[in-house]
Amino acid sequence: MMNIAEYLECTSYERNDLLVAAGYLPIHNELEGRKLELALDWAQRTMRLIPWPSMIVSHTQDIKGYNEPACRLFEIPSDHSYDNRMNRVDLHFSSDLPIRSRSTFDQTSLEQWESHAINGIRAFKRNHVLSRHDAWYQKVLDKARQYHAIEKYDRPDGEGDIEQTQTILARMESSGELVPIRYKQNSISASDSLYPQIMVFLPVDAAARQMFEELGCPADCEFL
Repeated sequence: MMNIAEYLECTSYERNDLLVAAGYLPIHNELEGRKLELALDWAQRTMRLIPWPSMIVSHTQDIKGYNEPACRLFEIPSDHSYDNRMNRVDLHFSSDLPIRSRSTFDQTSLEQWESHAINGIRAFKRNHVLSRHDAWYQKVLDKARQYHAIEKYDRPDGEGDIEQTQTILARMESSGELVPIRYKQNSISASDSLYPQIMVFLPVDAAARQMFEELGCPADCEFL
């Protein structure tokens, strides 16, 4: 049945209709309706307790909220806040936000940023392989195509080393100076599904720990 559904390029709903008609259980990939609302509510309440820069991401890669440390760290314009207009694709690729330029300020940081782009697209396709004919999935790819990300960074498995840390020029609030810092990302699922997730950003080097202290965040996160 799965092969038939794939041959027919069925959406998730059409595939599940086939499975049920054949006497099989449907496959529920993503939360929706009331379950999604409850998961997002839990994520919002949990994020308020997290002392590090954090944001909530849905399976459509929409950013459903972020805390003040994240807004200050990435200098996200206030008119984007909590309005469902921003997507992780925008956050990573848009030249209207400072993140892309500040993450590609030299050859090393550029290569690191491109590695994350490659592995991010690969992970998205891998995590949502059963939804690739759904309208929301195609909408995410269309958004990535607006930034020419698919033709540049959609590479097959085996290409691109996985880099665990990221580098960005962050503004030290004490001096206003832009300083390169290294940070890493941890993800917390808000339910038994992969999404929605709380993405938590943690300092890696001394400059990042100083920056996080200026943001009012604990610099010591080794216990995590």
